Amino acid sequence: MRQATLEEEEAAAAWGRETQLVEASAPHADEYESPNDLGFWRVDIEDQAAFICNELDLSDEQALYLLNALGLLPEGAALPDFRGQPEGQQQYEQELEQQQEQDASQRPSGSMDEVEEPVLRDALESWQDMSDEDEDHRPSTSQQQMRQIMNNPEFGYQPGDNGGQGEEYDYYDESNGNGRQDYSASSSQSAMVLASAGGSFQVSIKPNISEAKPSGHKVAPGVPALKYDQSSFDREYEVIHLRVVGRRASTAAAMGEEIELVPGKLIAGRYQVLEQVGAAAFSRAVQAYDTLERRLVCLKVVKNDKECMDACLEEVRLLQLINSRDPRDENHVARLYDYFYHLGHLFLVVELLGGNLFDTQCYDPSYFTPGRMQSIARQVLQALAFLHANQVIHADIKPENILVKNYTKCSVKVIDLGCSIYNSEAHLSHYVQSRSYRAPEVMLGLPYDGRIDIWSLGCVMAELATGQVLFPNVSEAAMMARLVGMLGELPPYMLQEGQYAGAFFTKSGRVYERDAESGLFQLLAPKRTTLQARLASPDRGMLHFIRHLLVADPSKRPTAEQALRHPWLQYRYRSPK
Repeated sequence: MRQATLEEEEAAAAWGRETQLVEASAPHADEYESPNDLGFWRVDIEDQAAFICNELDLSDEQALYLLNALGLLPEGAALPDFRGQPEGQQQYEQELEQQQEQDASQRPSGSMDEVEEPVLRDALESWQDMSDEDEDHRPSTSQQQMRQIMNNPEFGYQPGDNGGQGEEYDYYDESNGNGRQDYSASSSQSAMVLASAGGSFQVSIKPNISEAKPSGHKVAPGVPALKYDQSSFDREYEVIHLRVVGRRASTAAAMGEEIELVPGKLIAGRYQVLEQVGAAAFSRAVQAYDTLERRLVCLKVVKNDKECMDACLEEVRLLQLINSRDPRDENHVARLYDYFYHLGHLFLVVELLGGNLFDTQCYDPSYFTPGRMQSIARQVLQALAFLHANQVIHADIKPENILVKNYTKCSVKVIDLGCSIYNSEAHLSHYVQSRSYRAPEVMLGLPYDGRIDIWSLGCVMAELATGQVLFPNVSEAAMMARLVGMLGELPPYMLQEGQYAGAFFTKSGRVYERDAESGLFQLLAPKRTTLQARLASPDRGMLHFIRHLLVADPSKRPTAEQALRHPWLQYRYRSPK
């Protein structure tokens, strides 16, 4: 007992020292006027044209387009009129102008155009005369003359080439106006013949027809047939066997686009609908009774849409993989029992859990004591560490995707892998995560990994502690301004390397946004505050843990395994929780 107390004291001292260091380096001023303050001031920009040309990372074409669209480009004006010129640029332009005037004064009488015009005109007339002469002496394109040209050894054609047979080509015969005649030649020969018949312009392309052809079976000319390799297939691919359940003598088309889920309805002859428990953009969830296994389950009915179907089939693949690698159900990820296609819809049968953390926060905010929040954080981190160890990024951690399994024991599970991706695919998409829980590297268009889930968890923990969304979903620019005011300036490399950084930050590092109504640009001046001021919790350990997760620089943000070793998660709260 004494040993446990000493460990608790050492853990408390450790995070206490770290908290003091963080608070010493953070700004203490709190300029928020209310808990619902957005966290920034909107500052109007007087000289919009100068701002567009000098502060935004735009090409000349983009800057001109914006200036014209906003009516800021006076007649006769150019971009240099708005952009700041480098030192010495004006003097250089003046000297260049003087030099041009001096050269003009020394030019012989008669302008350059007047001197060169007769020469150009004579050259043009000479070229036209040559064209007419070529037209008069163009060889006749009769079939007999064409054969004679093709039989000429100079063109490399030998009778009997190509086995005495060639591809059929046709050409235009001027003698009859619209008649077409055929001749036999290979590809290279036809190119040379047509070039010769056209006069002075000649193109000769002769492919290597003696190239060795692959041996063995062929599926097309020159394409060898591959052999099926089962071991390679098993190594690179995985298969899900989707059962299609349909009522006899009936089609899914007769059911319409949406299936009716009324209490008592029997789905696929097995699952009896009891009540609806939730709905999302892509699916509906109902509580059902499995008449075969005699247990309550959650029936997830996917919207009849290709995009939704594709996402849920990927979720099936991931759940099968994750569940198979967690046979004892120790890593707090929802279990998939069954899946099938029925009446035009994809059904997922998963374990029945309780309400999500968002609904629990709405109905009973007092439930989230520091002890319970510690338990939730530990379980979610264990789930994330397990997913990340299997190279899977959840990419949508939010209160709605964390469900309570047992309210008394405060056990939770992570659900909804429909947006999850593999680490190797992280560079393919920058539209992941719900916006209020979206990591800064995702918004800026930087490479990312599983640590984006750690950022999302930090936002969830702050929301559970206060009942307020930490970064309200106003706009990404507004979120950036609030983030800077709360956590400090972003590292320069994130603004320099971020693919989308120019959409939120000026060249000088200020946050800006374009007004949707007027189309004019505004600066978003961040209000200074601290995470401690926003959370206002007496539990210093929990505050430090949340601050530990919400590190804007992804290279300094902990992984799930590292976060699990935070001293606050080792601290034991006395009962009651």
